[in-house]
Amino acid sequence: MINVREGCFETNSSSTHNMVVVEDSQLEKWKNGDLFYVESSNDFVGKYARDNKIKEIYGSLVMEYANDQDFAEEIADAIKEHRLEDYVKTMIDEGVWYLDTYDMPMSFEEWETQWERRELEGDATTYTTPKGEKIHIYCQYGYDG
Repeated sequence: MINVREGCFETNSSSTHNMVVVEDSQLEKWKNGDLFYVESSNDFVGKYARDNKIKEIYGSLVMEYANDQDFAEEIADAIKEHRLEDYVKTMIDEGVWYLDTYDMPMSFEEWETQWERRELEGDATTYTTPKGEKIHIYCQYGYDG
């Protein structure tokens, strides 16, 4: 194994490895919907940052599909009717538009759903450090593709 990027476990195989280490207080906030996990940056953000990131991602998708005649009129109607976010979410959920979820801030439930969609194996462990701090470790592994 060669460590190419700091803080990143890499192998030369085609398998997927993902580990999230969460402090006890963070896990509670994540499960309560006060924190959201961003896989691409391996970081947590609050509700405000999540809302802004979703608007940015949805805006990029709208711009990408706005030039497509099949969607241009629907997008314009959704904007007029103040339901653009619902429209974009529906298009993503139905698989019409592709969304790279690695940049999407996810609730704990959304993150678990992604885990299941990727059909990865998983493990969760709680560990107490010698100083009494509780940490939770979630691992995902397997072939993603």
